[in-house]
Amino acid sequence: MTIRKGEQWGSRISTPSRIRHVSSDAEIAQCSSEDFIAVGGGDIYATLGSPAFVSESDQCTLLPMDALQVEILLSDASEKSCTAASCIEVGSLISPLKSGRYICVTNGGIVSGRNFAPRAHPNDGRLDIMQLAETMSFRDRLTAKKKALTGTHVPHPSISLRQVETFSAKRSGEREKLRIDGVSVANWIEVSVSIVPDYWQIVV
Repeated sequence: MTIRKGEQWGSRISTPSRIRHVSSDAEIAQCSSEDFIAVGGGDIYATLGSPAFVSESDQCTLLPMDALQVEILLSDASEKSCTAASCIEVGSLISPLKSGRYICVTNGGIVSGRNFAPRAHPNDGRLDIMQLAETMSFRDRLTAKKKALTGTHVPHPSISLRQVETFSAKRSGEREKLRIDGVSVANWIEVSVSIVPDYWQIVV
């Protein structure tokens, strides 16, 4: 069950005999829902407070975590499905064109070390979306990027934050980027994202 406001996240369990150690968001995405996962790097790791790997103690804390289910339509009309742990990014926060859209669908709120969605939680059953207006100036983008390190980039008239259960976007230009957990996807046409509650078992 996803976390509710005011509730404590996680529960104490006997330390599993088999724990899968990962060091990035992309590695979390390769894990099964049956795995017990200890995270040692990436944005989800930062969201969790950068915990040490689980020791050989009698008990640890089990944290259920949502997954992002991603469906991609490619330019050759084929479709690709994958699971993401941290984020899906459309467009560029800072680009040579100095404008254009940037949309970030985040699970835990932290993206590339920046707190894009301060109210996000990786087990709330929601997608958190930060979007920059296409007309946002290059200078304001640079300022927002710097302030996002501490989550103080909002409120701002050119930045919107919202929570949803599904998201979709079509590519707005031939060079518009799509990244999933930091990995670029070539030749994409459309992307759709939905939330899968309580998918992963994180242990700390």
